[in-house]
Amino acid sequence: MRLNADQNEDVAGVPDIGWGIDSSLKTFYYQGGYLSIYEGRNEKLKRYYVTPLTEINIESLKCYEPGFEKRHKVRFNVEIWRSEVADEAVKALASPPLNLEVHKELVHPLPITQIRISTHDFPPEYEPDTVWKSNLNQRLQYPFTIYAKSKEACERMVSEIKEDPVGFASLIQIEIAMSAEQRASREISITGANIGRSKMFAQLQNMDQTNGERLLTSSDLNELAQEIVSSVVASEITKGAYVDKPDQVSFASLLEHQLSSGTIDSKQLSADQWKSVFWQEEFIRPDHYTKYLNHTLQYDQGTNKFSFDNETESEARKHVASDLKKDSSNSNSWSAEAKASFLGFGGSAGGSSTNTNTQSSQDKNEFDVDDKGRLTMSLDQLQKFLNKRDLQVEWSGDVFVPKSLDLHRVNTAELRYKSTIATQQIQVKTVPITAKLDATVASTGELGTIGRDHVKILIDQAKNEMNETMNQLAQKISDVNERVNEKINHTENSVERLVTDLQAHLSDQMTMQQQQINEEINETKLHLQEELLQQDAAQKKSISGQAAEIATIRSDVTGLKQPKTANCGTYYTNYDLDGGGNALYLDRHIVKCPRREQYMIEWHLERGHIKGNSPFGDFPANLNAYRFRIVCCNL
Repeated sequence: MRLNADQNEDVAGVPDIGWGIDSSLKTFYYQGGYLSIYEGRNEKLKRYYVTPLTEINIESLKCYEPGFEKRHKVRFNVEIWRSEVADEAVKALASPPLNLEVHKELVHPLPITQIRISTHDFPPEYEPDTVWKSNLNQRLQYPFTIYAKSKEACERMVSEIKEDPVGFASLIQIEIAMSAEQRASREISITGANIGRSKMFAQLQNMDQTNGERLLTSSDLNELAQEIVSSVVASEITKGAYVDKPDQVSFASLLEHQLSSGTIDSKQLSADQWKSVFWQEEFIRPDHYTKYLNHTLQYDQGTNKFSFDNETESEARKHVASDLKKDSSNSNSWSAEAKASFLGFGGSAGGSSTNTNTQSSQDKNEFDVDDKGRLTMSLDQLQKFLNKRDLQVEWSGDVFVPKSLDLHRVNTAELRYKSTIATQQIQVKTVPITAKLDATVASTGELGTIGRDHVKILIDQAKNEMNETMNQLAQKISDVNERVNEKINHTENSVERLVTDLQAHLSDQMTMQQQQINEEINETKLHLQEELLQQDAAQKKSISGQAAEIATIRSDVTGLKQPKTANCGTYYTNYDLDGGGNALYLDRHIVKCPRREQYMIEWHLERGHIKGNSPFGDFPANLNAYRFRIVCCNL
């Protein structure tokens, strides 16, 4: 069977699995079984997926009282994944021949979208809840339910599973789906022919009463409706499809109203009408069981206690057996059946072994024993006993009587021939089954035959992997040695060539450097010679100039020795005005004699206009203006 998964769902990393063929990367042993590893299609994510554990957690096993489903149920958890599975998968991927280095975070359980259980060879008093359950949140463990016909059946299953968990696991399979479900609306009708196929309806028809009217408790009517709906859905819906439990419950609720033609209080029933009352175990039908209690128990008003012994209990069973058209002396099996069904008070002192069972031993522990060896009990003890077993009887103060019950009238004769009893539109869902996986149980510390076989498998597996690893390691060592020798030879040749090339290169470099040094020395010599010649010429020129200056100085000194007549004149500068007649600042240091051969011997700052012989011309009078008067003499 091939996995029904969208080949384009690369983001989800759904592996491409072909069930029934070896398409897995690797299988590895884990706690009594083998798990397979598959590679995801998404190259970027590069994830790996492992088949789920499907391991029943025996510690979670428990019997629950009726709740919303109105039935006793056995519930247990199935572990789908635990982190140590990823550790083992990483080791398996790292082992030969794959030798893959994979991080634990990249190993996941198969991405299961829906999950349910299926069973085979199950006793008729048990019904597994086979409705598909969503697993979008990828839970590590998932609870599953098996419904039981009675509390005793529920507790018996729990006890038997704990005694033989492997045997129970062999009857269970875990169905997983990895593709989305498909939905379609469909109208389903229930007819007289449909209900005729119900086992419970057949029981109603086979009762002694011939008028066709049966009386059912609310719980039995609900069970009848659910059984009919389940039967119709199973026959009308194709294989692989299913109807959600809430839809079935809703349909069953509708059917209940159609099946019941009214109610009657059990207190109003006559002895003949009680024969029309359906009871799953007829021996404990309230009218029978009250007769049994009234003949079995003796009430002492003084002590306000009930007493019981084997002799009176045996007579009581015979009395009720006559009403059931049975004879307790016919076979030991009838005695045992009546004993178990009546839930009697066996196990008292002096009782026969044939009347003793586990339940009666437990009953004995709930009561007291008087000095005559009879069981005694208070009203509270007795009431607790009756309530614990859900027996619909009570003490009136004088005798035991049936409790008040609302019984539904169901006419089997009329219903059997109705063309349509109930019709409802329901959602039919189809889930392609990906795979059916056998349930397992956790291995214990004690090694039985299976445990020893598993250890031997592990040892053989380890030996094979070790031999394969050693062979691969030897081959790798040989390859490494060969590559090392090649590299050594190549390196030696390369070193020799490198030394030769280096020596030649150094010789060439030394020759070139020697030539360059010689050229630089010659150039330096020529440069120094030129500089020396230039410095010599400059020094000679400087000496010649200095000699001329000395001669001039000597001449000047000679001339100074002779007296000369000074030729001086007075001169005036311009007023410090600009072109617009505005006064300007006149700086002393820029005033010079009019001729180069003259030198200044005096200077004075004057205000206003004073006419004079000025080479700069006359200027109009202006008392706010300033000018310099200077005296210049010839050398």
